[in-house]
Amino acid sequence: MQPRDVLEGWGDLKEALSLAQGGAVFFVVADDKGDARIKERLRSAGRELVEEEIAVWLDPSSGKPTYRMPEYDALQRQLAGRRNVVLWLRLRGIEAAGHEGIFPDRPVAPEASEELTRLAKRVLQGINLSREPLAELGVPIVFSLTEDGLRSFAAWAADMFATRTLIVWVG
Repeated sequence: MQPRDVLEGWGDLKEALSLAQGGAVFFVVADDKGDARIKERLRSAGRELVEEEIAVWLDPSSGKPTYRMPEYDALQRQLAGRRNVVLWLRLRGIEAAGHEGIFPDRPVAPEASEELTRLAKRVLQGINLSREPLAELGVPIVFSLTEDGLRSFAAWAADMFATRTLIVWVG
């Protein structure tokens, strides 16, 4: 997996979104800065973004793993009747799931507690099982995540990952 120039990636994403029908799935591999740049370019190109976050983390007060995931019904209400909109889902902390060795050149998982690893896997499996309802939203969906997050997604949400239209690398 080789990172691509932000402009090249932007051009590919812009073209693919213009051709996308219904619930096309895109992956943007970026850090926070790259994520912000691509979103700004989408807005400048006249796209409306509905932004949500899917996150897994250790709660600082309890030390227990926790997560945040948008509810399907709430997304459906937000997107109803809107045109030229993109659902932008920023994924954080899913790297803790690891990738079960399917990428032999990379460590299987970052150091994470067993509980956090289990929760990250469950969240990704939940996304995988939600692929039909997400497609029924009828809008392009962008999953924005890190490179290690992409590996975890490919391992633990393989069916959703297989529906992708494009992966864009943001430098």
